[in-house]
Amino acid sequence: MPFIFIGLLLLTTTTVANENNLQNPLQVDQATQIPKAAQFEPHKLETLIRLIHRFHYLRPTLAETQGAFVDPTTLNNYLQSLDPYSKYIEATRNEYYQKRQAKEQIGLGINILVKDAILLAVPLYQGPAWKAGLKSPAYLITIKQQKLSAHDFSSFRFLVELLRGQKIPLQVSEHQSLKISKSYSVTVDLFNNPAIEYLTVAKQKIIRIHAFDSRSMTRQLQQFLHQAMQQSNDIILDLRYCPGGSLYEAIDAVSLFIPANLKVSYLRKHKQKRLRSLSSLSGKVTQNQQIYLWVSPFTASAAEIFAEALQRYANAILVGTITAGKCLSQQQFDFDDGSTLQLSVFEILDSNKQTCQGKGLRPDIAIEPDNILNSQYYFEKMQNFKSISPN
Repeated sequence: MPFIFIGLLLLTTTTVANENNLQNPLQVDQATQIPKAAQFEPHKLETLIRLIHRFHYLRPTLAETQGAFVDPTTLNNYLQSLDPYSKYIEATRNEYYQKRQAKEQIGLGINILVKDAILLAVPLYQGPAWKAGLKSPAYLITIKQQKLSAHDFSSFRFLVELLRGQKIPLQVSEHQSLKISKSYSVTVDLFNNPAIEYLTVAKQKIIRIHAFDSRSMTRQLQQFLHQAMQQSNDIILDLRYCPGGSLYEAIDAVSLFIPANLKVSYLRKHKQKRLRSLSSLSGKVTQNQQIYLWVSPFTASAAEIFAEALQRYANAILVGTITAGKCLSQQQFDFDDGSTLQLSVFEILDSNKQTCQGKGLRPDIAIEPDNILNSQYYFEKMQNFKSISPN
């Protein structure tokens, strides 16, 4: 199963889909479970068929698409036969994701990442969970004494329905086995949901990127880079908890580290020889600093393209595990009834015109999967690498 980001639905672009007119204008679960629903209205059904035929990167024929689905359940089954990330999201669930995208929210102050059966709670600095004592990411066991399932929307829908001042029990573990747990009582409150943070971790400064989700993210990264360069010759970018975001924002961010006009990524439709290239922009601010990129199985999509480009052009060193291997770009088509169709519209290639889909990036300094939350261990492995490196 691909990784999931319950905290935020990450997309590259959004298009409004109107049943009477098709205008040309980057985690959630693999199988969107929707209660048995009525069949689509004829106009909407026709619009869905045309959107999939016209925009999905595999370019299924109209003959293949027509008759493949009649309602949300059969539509999602069909989309899953095309790729793991395309899906139809009904209005209630789409509203949930929109609320979780807000920069200012009322809640627990955590992002929740999911890969297979593993749930990870990533506390945001000075957020409610952080203030309750959860200072570092941990494996999530229960919230309100109940387990969350990415397959069951009802199990996590309450995250946007919490009331300010509520005391919510949170049970987590530092170990993937979940054998040893810790409990926190989190007071629901207002918190900021940043795309990027400048943190002190294990007494060292790092830049943690949660998502490439807005133009302000690159401006904030530039400010943090200036601070980091004044304090150390090393720049540490923590991508362990970054499931991606906008590829275009990732290109902007890469441009802070490398010269302009370098090919960073390519977009490709299925079986098409012509590639659309994406190049770095002017605005490089780094100089001779050594860049370290912390990665994990949750590092995906735009974050993988960002990391590969820095590895190639800026001699960045990847520290961690093999990354997620998600290299398809999604586009969202919104309907007037509040629902949305999310389609994989491009295959993303790296600077070498290679796809990472299903492969991921291999680290230069390997970290065992059981240690991906242990920042001190990352620092120790970096120091060992420096001691034996000829440079």
